[in-house]
Amino acid sequence: ILSSIEGDSGWSNTQVATDLALTDPIIVLTNSSDSTSLVFRDSTDNQLMLAHFDSSWSTSMLGSQGEAVSNDFPAVYLPNDNIAIALISDDGQNQNLTVWMYDGVTLESSTITGLTDLTSRIQLAMAEDGTMMVATLTSTGVLNLYERQFNQSTWAENSTWNSTVLRQPSGSINSFNLDLTGGSEPAMAVRADANSDVLYVRNGSVDWNSFGAQPTSTVDGAWDLSSENGTYILYNIDSLKNKLP
Repeated sequence: ILSSIEGDSGWSNTQVATDLALTDPIIVLTNSSDSTSLVFRDSTDNQLMLAHFDSSWSTSMLGSQGEAVSNDFPAVYLPNDNIAIALISDDGQNQNLTVWMYDGVTLESSTITGLTDLTSRIQLAMAEDGTMMVATLTSTGVLNLYERQFNQSTWAENSTWNSTVLRQPSGSINSFNLDLTGGSEPAMAVRADANSDVLYVRNGSVDWNSFGAQPTSTVDGAWDLSSENGTYILYNIDSLKNKLP
């Protein structure tokens, strides 16, 4: 892994890590202080890793070898600048959808539910009210969303993971895609067949509704959702023209 960072004197190129088998995208995170971290997975031994830049790159192992088994492992900076990661973890007996939180020293784990489809799409976001949201969409089209209250630096007292009832998409195996946004207007975009709703919006705690027709798109193309002032924008690749519509 190589990084290119622009400074006052121009661009500098730095080696971050070597001898890795990278089959998944690298997650790039930047917090409010412009601190940058990379989250990536060595697929040879299912080892999740974090590289942090502070004048130079330092690398930490997250969890043990064999634990991080999902292709997706979205990550976000929390309000206290800790890092949260959603993934499927394997404890040697079970495979579970899990949130890991890392403060630079200690890794805290919170199990959500069992999940064995390692190719599931997984998304993670924080709502403005402090709710952590984790969405999953399996290769066969099973859509789930889980919420738990987070208070700046820790889970809210007596809080647990709660799921919501969602209208399920339809389509062929491996034809689905998913994106989730947080902030003041949490929403999800789900790629499926023409009979499925495309947009899911959050009305309140575990209260979501869906609507909207599917746009033309490609399975592995861009599928990125953003929202502002009640307007939802979905960036995707037109499957007929192979370009952004």
